[in-house]
Amino acid sequence: MTITIGAKCIGGSILIADRNIINTDGSKTTGCKLYSREFGNGHIALASAATDAFASEYLAWKIIDDVATHTCASHEDIAHRACDVMQAWHYSYGAISPPSIQYLMVACAAGNQGLYMMEPPAAKLEKHAYAIGCGARVAEQSLSRMIPDLHFRQPEATLMYLVYLAKQAEKYESNIGGGFDALYVPSLGPQVALEETELNTAAEIVESIDESVDSVLQSIMSMTSADNEVEAIGEFLRISLTSKTKYIARLDLFPTLSAALTPSISQKSRSSRG
Repeated sequence: MTITIGAKCIGGSILIADRNIINTDGSKTTGCKLYSREFGNGHIALASAATDAFASEYLAWKIIDDVATHTCASHEDIAHRACDVMQAWHYSYGAISPPSIQYLMVACAAGNQGLYMMEPPAAKLEKHAYAIGCGARVAEQSLSRMIPDLHFRQPEATLMYLVYLAKQAEKYESNIGGGFDALYVPSLGPQVALEETELNTAAEIVESIDESVDSVLQSIMSMTSADNEVEAIGEFLRISLTSKTKYIARLDLFPTLSAALTPSISQKSRSSRG
């Protein structure tokens, strides 16, 4: 298991997962752990964290194929069907313990959407934001504080925050890495897979943000009680952070996502960056 994070945002949800795959013999390969499909009146997307990559991919497509061949009136219906498939898969192992698998699932039907944590045989929990995998311990510390706000953020801002959390998890868990894949799943309209170059650029930006935060901490911790030093360092930090914020605000970090958003959301997003 590595790191997979999902969060709801204005107009839909974002899923992000690293590309490292830990094989059953302990070796590492890389590959995409996001699986999705659009169908008649909605979509489904799954992001996995598992001890067996083959079993995880197999079960994900079994769930997707089942949902795509049935009419689901709501995202709750999709979640119920997913549980039925997971149960059948789990109990097919009989006396043998099945591999450990978790999913974050975005289910959408008739314009309504739910984000679920799923785990065989039939566990499902609807959430606004969640992290799974070995890096979840690191990501959840920050994610839990942001849950009330994430639901109301623009897709680009939510994605940037999830990239930051994924990179934080990568710093502390050696099994995480290989790059990242991300998917925007709107309540209405087509899904959007982010380009690798966009995610790499975002990862570089969040590393520079980390450096700025470290600089702030070092400056504050090294201050004496002299008023003139406090004022000088305070002014330096203000200028430095303002410059960094303006620079990031001017960037179009996710042009693939921006181009796909509805005009109203795109306009709001540009306004929030300005």
